[in-house]
Amino acid sequence: MSKFKKRCYVLLSLTLVVTLIFTYRLFDLQVIHGKEFAERSEKQYITEIEEPAPRGEIYDRYGRPLVTNRVAYTITVQKMDYSYEEENDILLKLMALLEENGCSWEGDTLPITDTAPFAFTFEGEDASQQETEWKEKNSFKSGATAQDVIDSYIKKYNISSDYTDAEKRLLAGLRYQMTVEQYSTAIPFEIAEDVDMNIVTKIKENQQTFSNVIIVNDYVREYQRPELLSHVLGRIGKIDADEYEELKDSGYKYNDYIGKQGIEKAMEESLRGESGTRRIVKDKDGEIIESVVTEEPESGDYVVLTIDIEMQKVLEEALRDTIENIRMEAQTNGEEAGADANAGASVVIDVNTGEVLAMASYPSYNLESFTEIYSELLQDPDRPLLNRALMGTYEPGSTFKMVTGSAALANGVVTPETRILDQGVYTYYKDYQPACMAWRRNRTTHGNITLSEALKYSCNYYFYEAGRLTGIDEILKYCHLYGLGEPTGIELSFEESQGTLQKPEEGEVWYPGDTLQIAIGQKNLFTPLQLTNYIATIANGGTLYEPHLVKSVRDAEDGSLISKTESKVRSEVGLSEENQNAIKEGMLSVTQEGGTAYSIFRDFPVEVAAKTGTAQVSQGSDAGIFAAFAPYDDPEIAVVTIIEHGTSGGSVAPVTEKVMEYYFSNQMGVSDYENTGELLP
Repeated sequence: MSKFKKRCYVLLSLTLVVTLIFTYRLFDLQVIHGKEFAERSEKQYITEIEEPAPRGEIYDRYGRPLVTNRVAYTITVQKMDYSYEEENDILLKLMALLEENGCSWEGDTLPITDTAPFAFTFEGEDASQQETEWKEKNSFKSGATAQDVIDSYIKKYNISSDYTDAEKRLLAGLRYQMTVEQYSTAIPFEIAEDVDMNIVTKIKENQQTFSNVIIVNDYVREYQRPELLSHVLGRIGKIDADEYEELKDSGYKYNDYIGKQGIEKAMEESLRGESGTRRIVKDKDGEIIESVVTEEPESGDYVVLTIDIEMQKVLEEALRDTIENIRMEAQTNGEEAGADANAGASVVIDVNTGEVLAMASYPSYNLESFTEIYSELLQDPDRPLLNRALMGTYEPGSTFKMVTGSAALANGVVTPETRILDQGVYTYYKDYQPACMAWRRNRTTHGNITLSEALKYSCNYYFYEAGRLTGIDEILKYCHLYGLGEPTGIELSFEESQGTLQKPEEGEVWYPGDTLQIAIGQKNLFTPLQLTNYIATIANGGTLYEPHLVKSVRDAEDGSLISKTESKVRSEVGLSEENQNAIKEGMLSVTQEGGTAYSIFRDFPVEVAAKTGTAQVSQGSDAGIFAAFAPYDDPEIAVVTIIEHGTSGGSVAPVTEKVMEYYFSNQMGVSDYENTGELLP
């Protein structure tokens, strides 16, 4: 036999052997063990769930962490091929386990009382309307009682009559919430988050009992300085129905968390990570056969703020202490003025960039305990949830006089050398004759004074005359150039008040006295942020920047720069250098001998230019306002503080003193972060 034929026989034999092996294997799988494998396959449950991505962290301007994440555990229920009765039994056992370990389900939004006799829980004047709308939305007849609703869920979900009323109500609430959150094979239902490891262990040890329960690795926000910067940082929370409808096409799920306030909301797009996917395979007994990440999650980007958290600490403490001191001093002396001081705000801005270095609102709250004490915060008459720096609006008082002075100088109504004789009572109009403060208090006048001197002594008479000669239209023009009474453009614009800018309206009478009042800082209402940006504009020579809180956005993996906030110019005031100097010199004289803030800054190592202000309010003591910038010869920062019922600008000035003392003695210069482009540890 030839070698060729031998090779053919060998190859043929090998092919025959391989064919026989494959044939036998197929016969074994499909015939001998076919039924067994089919049953096994049918009793496997495969679920793809989200693998959460960590939310981006938030840092201060020097790379100090403010908001970070920690790993936590979330308990979810997976929809499997179980009857309602089987699933109800598992749900009750899970709830009992949670309760035994001090963890309760807080997601029940069924508007019915927890115990029998059942009743609807709608409140307020429109409670009846709320009840009607809820019934319509959930397909109940208008006459349905709370008991009818509970009975409907009991019947629909086969809730056993052997359960107690409390258990029936609990299951009805669970089933209702599952429907609301679109519970399905594709969307698990979240029962509890950030649970204790003891609960996780017990669930895993009893997987057969909790066969449709899945433990998901999740992330929880951690606040490194929870007592600071609360209003600016804001918070996250579960997406609500309206938000879900708006954002579901952007990949958001019903159980997702989303920024609700502050930077968390403003920078949601950057901070939000991209969830991955985990494939979970369970057998018929609920045991996990396989759990593998099929798509890796992507962390959200880091956000670096312009805030100096140590300056923020100094500012918040100084604001709190000054308010308490004003109140206590008044009470000690038996005076009414100042005894009601209870709230305020202060803002610090880099005058050459528009960066917000610190922003405080008092009273504030602790971000860690926010959820637990939310109701208490909501009912507090001092309104700690209100970010007064952005949302509070106040008459500027005499701090407005630089606007009137700017308009008067620019229009040639006065020059830096022009003198106006203070005659105590302004008698130009017969029907409105306001008096200067010096006249009202002591029957004295400020004499024949220039603009700079009028700022030093805060002479109302001078600005009555300057305002009348200038006219309301030009005063309003400079309000606009200084950014007063309009949105600032800051990232938190959705929380910002515009303020009120009074002006002549068609069909309405504008009295000459209205112009006089506005000229000295009455009638209009501005936010502390607007006022600070206005002072910063004076300080830097007339450039109005758009204030901002975000310095940059950086990649979570390597810290590389994604975006950087550039300073944005909104307007130029356009005063000549001579006119600018007249205003600045007047503000400098406020802190020098004879000025209204001399006692505070007489020994301060840096020259500070300032303006005090007092604003009348409808009830209680006057508000105190102090506006300042420094150093005088080469300005770097502007600070404005307003204390409700603080009585005077001089009483408020210690806040600025403390902040400037910190700034000029603790400047960090160029940080490691700015040198290397990497976040500090």
